[in-house]
Amino acid sequence: MEASALSWRDVAAGTMFVEGVLKNNPPGGRASLERGLLERAQSTWMLQAPELELLFMTSCEAALAAHNRDKDQPAPSWWEVAKQRLQQRLQQPTAPALPKIQWRCYGGPETLGKSLWRKTGALLATLYARFPQKSFYLKLDSDTMVFPRALLRFLQALHSNNPRARPLYFGSNRIASTTYFGQDRCFYDWGPCDIADPMRECKINTKESTLCRLPLTVHKLRRLEWYDGWWAFLAPREARALAQLDAYNAAALAA
Repeated sequence: MEASALSWRDVAAGTMFVEGVLKNNPPGGRASLERGLLERAQSTWMLQAPELELLFMTSCEAALAAHNRDKDQPAPSWWEVAKQRLQQRLQQPTAPALPKIQWRCYGGPETLGKSLWRKTGALLATLYARFPQKSFYLKLDSDTMVFPRALLRFLQALHSNNPRARPLYFGSNRIASTTYFGQDRCFYDWGPCDIADPMRECKINTKESTLCRLPLTVHKLRRLEWYDGWWAFLAPREARALAQLDAYNAAALAA
């Protein structure tokens, strides 16, 4: 029996943020970057997945986290202001349709390389506790750009071809190998192509560009201009790439 169609209603995703993201004036550094990336996500890919449920787990002081252990945090005021600006930019009479977001406190250790996995564990446990009926649970890094249309196609393929009773796990960043392309200038630990310069290594009609034609995500975006460059480069090509995928699938079924 063919699996039913998957929608974003069947998916919950979570992202971890540093403490300063909650503040209206982030202290700079990582907090400022994460807020900037989140504002860009609000005005780009989030508009394409309004039925998605998101959990934002933000580091809080231990006392505040203990007090709010089982409570949602209110969204920071800058998030609401950004949403109002987006509404004006889109020239809509009502607020734009965005994913449903729950903001949560985290007060445990998160030292990179030592205890950050505890925060990840808390995020995944909270995701499952809050959304026990979902078919998929995603962990999205704060510096990741998402392409919802392509990602939902990928999840649908997994959903359709995997026995219902068998859990799936996927998520390694180290899936790209120079073995298949004969050169290493396009590859980094976090994936294919030069993350700082999408135009240089992901040109159309090259071997390297096959990994850039219909991406699910882009990671790691260490600068705001990298986000802007990749979205401007990839988003307009997505409709054409999805049409090519549809044609390929139709031809395969007809063969």
